[in-house]
Parts: sequence; structure tokens; C-alpha cells
Amino acid sequence: MSVHSLIHLMGFLKEWKLSEIKELTGKTIIPLSEILSKYIGTIWLIVCLLFLASGAFFLMKKEGWWMIAVIGIILSQALIILYWQDAKFGTIANIFILFACILSFGTWSFNTSVKNELQSFLTVVNKDKKIITTEMISSLPPVVQKWIKHSNIIGREIIQTVRERAYAHKTFVALSCC
Repeated sequence: MSVHSLIHLMGFLKEWKLSEIKELTGKTIIPLSEILSKYIGTIWLIVCLLFLASGAFFLMKKEGWWMIAVIGIILSQALIILYWQDAKFGTIANIFILFACILSFGTWSFNTSVKNELQSFLTVVNKDKKIITTEMISSLPPVVQKWIKHSNIIGREIIQTVRERAYAHKTFVALSCC
């Protein structure tokens, strides 16, 4: 994605005449005025920045990196079509980036669904905080009463929800007193 974004930077440099790039003819499928070609050059720069930002978010493991990349792909492909003679092979890069975006969207969509479902489960939990007392455990068998007393649970809130999370070969249990 970074290489593809830097190629877009070449389109900006060419249209703004900041650098002579002999490999790029600058021919478009429709004729452009000098002013319009500068606007198009600015779009080349914007797409470059979108892809760089998207790549940076990907490296920072931000789930929404693909949203920025999709905007970049749409603009990029429009520019590629306009400059087809010079830029047609950029379509291949856009297809690879789009494939990665589709996979990332699937992961994002699944994670969002799980978060929403988990949130709906947690909102059902009674919000009243109850403290465990000796009277509460008096009807339990003596062995259980002894275990509860030794585990220092008396005087603490009743645990109403438990959420387990797995992290790379280790499992952590998060207890929530809601």
C-alpha cells in the first residue's frame, strides 16, 4: 500500500509540474485544462495521503484502517481510469488492497456484532449491588460456609457476570460486579 501511495505522489508531482517524470505521459481519456489538471493533481496527493494514513492505521492495529483505504481505492481507480494509458497497472494494486479491506471488514463486522451482543447481555444484569453477608450463607452446608469464610468473600459484592477473554495462549477471566 505504501508503494502504491508513493506512485500516486508521482501523479501529483507530474500534474503540478514539480518534477519531470518522463515515464508518465500525462495523457487522459478526456482532455483536461491546466486548472483542472491541477485539481486532479491534488486528488492524486489526497489519495497518496489516504493510503499512507490507512497503512499507518493498519500497522497500529486500528480496526477501521480499511474504511480509509476504501475511499482511497475509489478515488485511485477513478484516477487510473482517467489516466488509463499511464496508470492501468494500478488496478492490480487496488484489487489487492480491496481484498485486504474485505477481509478486514469481515473481522470488524464480526467483532462489532460480538460487542453489541455482549453489551445486550450485560444490560440485563441487575444493577443493585448486594453485599454477601453471613446471614446469606447460613442456609448453605457447613463445608461451603467454611470455604466462603476462608476465601474472604463475606463483605464483598455478589458477582453477577463473568467474561472470559483469551489472549495468545493464555486465558484471563474478567469478573464484573454489576
